[in-house]
Order: sequence, then C-alpha cells, then structure tokens
Amino acid sequence: MSDAFSSQLSRVAGKLVLALVNATLILVVLALFLGLRLAGTMERVAEASVAAAMAQATQFTPLRDEIAGLREQISGLRDDLTSLPGDTTGDIAERITAVSARLDRIEARLAEVGTDLAPTLDAVSADPGIVVDRAVRTGIEELGRWLAPHRGCTMPERV
Repeated sequence: MSDAFSSQLSRVAGKLVLALVNATLILVVLALFLGLRLAGTMERVAEASVAAAMAQATQFTPLRDEIAGLREQISGLRDDLTSLPGDTTGDIAERITAVSARLDRIEARLAEVGTDLAPTLDAVSADPGIVVDRAVRTGIEELGRWLAPHRGCTMPERV
C-alpha cells in the first residue's frame, strides 16, 4: 500500500508542477499581450502628441507678428511725441521727456524679450519633438511625485 500511495503522490506532485508551469506560461503570455497593447497605446499617444506639438509650433507666427506690431506702435507713439505742435517748454517738455524715456524702456524690454524668445521659437519650430520630450519628462516627474508617497505600501487584508 505504501508503494501505491507513493506512486500516486508522485503523480499528483508531477501534475501540480505541470499545472504551475502552465499557469506561469499563461501569465507570461498575458503579460506579453498586455505589454504589446500598452506599447500600441503609447505609440498612438506619442503620435497624437507630436501632431499637437506640430500644430502648436505653427502658432508662433502670431506671436512674432504681435511683437512686431507692438514695436511699430511704440515707434508711432514716439513719432507722435516728437511731432507735437506748438511750444513744448516747461512742464509739458518734462512730461514728453518722461514718456519718451518710458517708451525707450518698454522698447528695450520688448527687444530683449524678442531676442530671448527667438532662439526658443526657432528651435521648437525646427524640431517640435523638444516640446514632446519636455511634456513626457514633466509627466514622468509628476507621476513620480504622485507615486512617491505610495512606496512601501502593502495590500490591505481582505475582510
């Protein structure tokens, strides 16, 4: 009887090992399938992000036009100040000088902003991937900050 029990126990153990191997293979196949699905989804999201970045890159032209328009308005205001009719002495002359100095500062700041902004706009227009890279990097950082408090958590006991 001991040999029969031992033989039966060996068969049960063999079947148990086979079942564990089968379950492991099924889980591996499922994980690969889900990984492929995730990769496809990530590719679609990346393509959509690139398309959005390309569309965004074309919107820099209005910004450049607006900066040029502001420069023209400042130049027009300066011309208006210099062409004021009549006697510009005393208090009026001081105010004109103050306004002209203020226009100079605004124009200088606008030129500085345009100069600082131009390389960035040109780089993004030439390679919208820069925007996508930054968006992905920012998203990963945000995900990391969100997940950080959850490190070391354990599953709650089932009731």
